[in-house]
Amino acid sequence: NDSREWSDWASYQNNDHFAMPGMVYFILNELAKNLDLKNTFMGLYLNTYLSMYPSAFPPGSITVEGRGYRLNYGFVYGSIEEDQGRFYYNNQPENPNALESIPVY
Repeated sequence: NDSREWSDWASYQNNDHFAMPGMVYFILNELAKNLDLKNTFMGLYLNTYLSMYPSAFPPGSITVEGRGYRLNYGFVYGSIEEDQGRFYYNNQPENPNALESIPVY
């Protein structure tokens, strides 16, 4: 919902590498069940306006807006590939080599 909520999730992620992917996995499972889907994909992003330059984020996710900065940062994405029996996720969307996967049953 806002940068404070994202900050809380980032803190959870620091303590547990699977916090954000786990949230994505849960939402994807709910979507699959409720909509009778086999393969699902989703991403979560932060879109907020800041008065100070958000130097902790990749420069490509920051644009100048008025007297401040617009941050549009995708921070996690994932997919469940039921036919492969895998959950794929990436906690660093700016790095395509950071894609990870685990088996799902």
